[in-house]
Parts: sequence; C-alpha cells; structure tokens
Amino acid sequence: MGAHPGLGTLFGGAVLVAAFALLHQRRLVAIIDTLALQAWAVAATAAWQAWTQRSPAPGLIGLFALAANGVAIPLALRRGLRADAAEATTPGGFPGLAAGAAL
Repeated sequence: MGAHPGLGTLFGGAVLVAAFALLHQRRLVAIIDTLALQAWAVAATAAWQAWTQRSPAPGLIGLFALAANGVAIPLALRRGLRADAAEATTPGGFPGLAAGAAL
C-alpha cells in the first residue's frame, strides 16, 4: 500500500485552519482548546512525515509536540484559570482575523 500524497497536504491544511481559528476565538478556554487541536494536527503531520520518510526523527518531534502543546500546556493553563477568568473574553476577533488573512 503506497503513501497517499494528499494526506500530508490535508494535515498541513488542518494546522493552517487551526491557526486561523485561533485568531477568531474570543473566550480563553476556546483559545486553549484550539491551541491543543493545532498541536494534535502538528503531531499528525509529523507522524505522517515519519511514516513516509521511514525515519523516526519527525515522529519523535511530533510526539514531544503532542505531549507538551497538546496535553501538558493546555492542562496547566486550564488549571491556572479561575472560574470567573474562564468566561473572560479577548478583544474583538475580526481585526486579528483580518490581519492574519492579510499576512
């Protein structure tokens, strides 16, 4: 069974979509969740590259990124938020989204 070349592009696109979704989020908890989702997409991209290249190095990097950015950091941030801070919002999402699209 050969490697499907479109999967690498799909995983990379998922990372990009998650980055734009980060610009659009307003609640802190949603930002933390989207950051974790992006880390899972980065880990999937690294695992795919490790499998297609038959090299363990990208897979290990993806595993470390998943452990830190996908699990440990979001858990620590959620634990650090107080109940009233969890409902806090960030400034308007449209200017950040427009700036990200312009870049």
